[in-house]
Amino acid sequence: MHYISTKEGFRGSAIYDLHDHDNHGDDDNDNSYDKPNLAATCFALQILIILKDENLVKRIDRYKILNYLVKCQLENGSFAPGLDIYGYPFGENDLRYCMLASTIRFLLGFSNGVKSQNYNNNNYQDINILKFQEYIKSLQSYDGGFGIFKMSESHAGICFCGLSGLILSDNNNNQDKIIEKLNIEKLTKFLVFRQVSSDEGDGGDGDGDGDGGFNGRLNKDSDTCYCFWVMSSLFLIKRQNLIDFDKLSKFLINHTQNKVMGGFNKSIDPEETPDPLHSFLGLAALSLISNDDNDYNNDNKSSNPFLTGLNLNLKKLDPKVVISKESYDFGINLKWE
Repeated sequence: MHYISTKEGFRGSAIYDLHDHDNHGDDDNDNSYDKPNLAATCFALQILIILKDENLVKRIDRYKILNYLVKCQLENGSFAPGLDIYGYPFGENDLRYCMLASTIRFLLGFSNGVKSQNYNNNNYQDINILKFQEYIKSLQSYDGGFGIFKMSESHAGICFCGLSGLILSDNNNNQDKIIEKLNIEKLTKFLVFRQVSSDEGDGGDGDGDGDGGFNGRLNKDSDTCYCFWVMSSLFLIKRQNLIDFDKLSKFLINHTQNKVMGGFNKSIDPEETPDPLHSFLGLAALSLISNDDNDYNNDNKSSNPFLTGLNLNLKKLDPKVVISKESYDFGINLKWE
């Protein structure tokens, strides 16, 4: 239903399928405004892989989607979210769309490069990987974080987008090498200092937990979603041992989990209500904490007795694609034609 008829990608909603709403006698083959969107395409692929659709390799044309990605890439290496009615890149371009483009390419099985004969026979080409990677690296700021544009304020969510985009674009499956040109020490410092410590020494209920959550920028309040964006970034650069997992777990379980409605709120504000985005990212963060098997201090399991005692039994998560490791393994083992 949401797979565009040109097979170049997915739309976000059926309301953009103008053929279904056209009562003016226009040419049924002309749907110029019904264009694929990188966000919708990425999320659709993630969902299909989570659902373990074994027919995915036959139901979509990965080369046409890749070709659409190529058209969305700008001269500086970044990506626009889609094409306008004239076929030119259209919309805001920043690291969010770089991450989406890189994830799409990865999920379609192009992470190890596409054989040249496939390109030659079908007149397809790959994105410009070098320009893409150089663009991402150029956005690392003086404080080690990444901003949406050059000279813009560093932002924790954008740090994740930059790191994920870089790692997923690697054709040699060498995560360490692909990020070695970044200033990892400054990036680590920027990310670690996003964990909030409350001046009052508790999370708002007098239990002495401290805040323990993460904010997205300097001098901002902690937020459930940044608990994931920051922590997953630290996982990607293998610095998760610097997180206070115990305080972070208490922040999520005791202070942003909505005990009346279920799910997770955005913050510790008791007047807030839960939403799907923060509920998903709250669970994703807890999955990373509870399934971390890197024993840096030889007492990793005992360092977070609070979460260990909850026995959450959450599936292990892949931090760069943000799906379960089980789904991730299914996706990377698909036999694409």
